[in-house]
Amino acid sequence: MQEMNKLLVINSGSSTIKADVFIVKDGAPTFLAKALADKVGTPDAMLTVKDDQKKIAETSIAGLSVPQ
Repeated sequence: MQEMNKLLVINSGSSTIKADVFIVKDGAPTFLAKALADKVGTPDAMLTVKDDQKKIAETSIAGLSVPQ
């Protein structure tokens, strides 16, 4: 039986968060999907999710916050 793991890579900047998801099979990573939260904290903030073929979803995230 082959072992498969998922790998999440996150890169954050001042107003963007990027994430890539890979499946690791037999030690080799294969791209699965990516997400981009862009212009975070602005009225134009957007979240885009893509797989290796195309854009899956795009939605506004303007005004969303996490309760503290």
